[in-house]
Amino acid sequence: LLADWFAGDGWLMGGAGWRPSATQDQPSPMGSHRRIGAALAVATLFLLGWKGMSRLGHYRHDIPPTPPPTPPPSPLPPIPDTLHAAAGELGGPCTAAQLAQAPADGASGWVMERWHPAHCTMVPFFDDLASSRHSLTRCLRGGNTTIVLIGDSRMRQLYFYLQATLSVPRTSLDEISFKAHSDLNVSLPLDRGASVTVLFYWEAKLSSDRTAALLLRAGRREGAGGRNHVLVVQGAGLWELKAEVERPELVRALVALRDPMISALRDPRVALYWLPMGGLIWDMLVQPRQTITNRNISWVDAQARTLFGPHLTFLEQVVAIYRGTGPEGTADGLHYSEKVQRAIWETIMNHYCQTGGAVDAADGH
Repeated sequence: LLADWFAGDGWLMGGAGWRPSATQDQPSPMGSHRRIGAALAVATLFLLGWKGMSRLGHYRHDIPPTPPPTPPPSPLPPIPDTLHAAAGELGGPCTAAQLAQAPADGASGWVMERWHPAHCTMVPFFDDLASSRHSLTRCLRGGNTTIVLIGDSRMRQLYFYLQATLSVPRTSLDEISFKAHSDLNVSLPLDRGASVTVLFYWEAKLSSDRTAALLLRAGRREGAGGRNHVLVVQGAGLWELKAEVERPELVRALVALRDPMISALRDPRVALYWLPMGGLIWDMLVQPRQTITNRNISWVDAQARTLFGPHLTFLEQVVAIYRGTGPEGTADGLHYSEKVQRAIWETIMNHYCQTGGAVDAADGH
């Protein structure tokens, strides 16, 4: 068709084939239209071909080269089990002697929110309600043991921790109404229908006539099965330091406590623990409490250790717990969080259950 068009011959396409135009010198109007259409068709084909080739080149430049195959990733190292690793480094279950002795600086510490003494691991007592009741029932002779707490607001914190932990349902310390400067008592359920009586006596000063009377009364408590075993936990001294009491007077107060303690301990059913003040976060104290310093706390604890150590259990581990807890463990620098209360109680119970609270087969529990 294009050849005929260039040769100048007119043409018409019809059902009967080719038909020449009217004259050789003057092509028919239909032939001119066909020539124009053919020219447009050629131009269109040219443009489409050029556009297609340029597109192909464009795509070839845009497509990045195929990257080499990625090798499979090497296996990730296992996540270290910090708790078990620490327990392995610290050793087996703590003995009573290990809990009572002063740990080396930095040898004890927090591992996954639990306190680990130096070179040993404490048996957990307060993981959940069921295990707490079971462990305490066995340790406290099926409820035939009374817990007596004597002291200031830190001792009251220990009282409230037991109340919150053993309550049904278990409550938060934030839900308990903290009573100021008053005695408290509660009966908390244990396993097999047993219960434990917990008594708190507000005695913020180191020594008083009432403190001596409470200690002497501890060995005469009567229970359902006769005379009860008694676990006494005592601690004070912060109020005297706040009031800037002179050191000779502090020593006299500690000496006045020693004789009532010795008298109470003549009864083999009485176990007596002194809770040292340990330490505080001084920068967080409100201004009226800033007369209490860690230096003075250490001095009073040293005097108590010397005077009481040969007669009762001075919980050295508590000093490490307080000193090993940073600002995140206290709201006011003086009173510590729930995890610290748990650590102190687990220290007490791990020691007591191996000494005064060990259960014999003859007890039937």
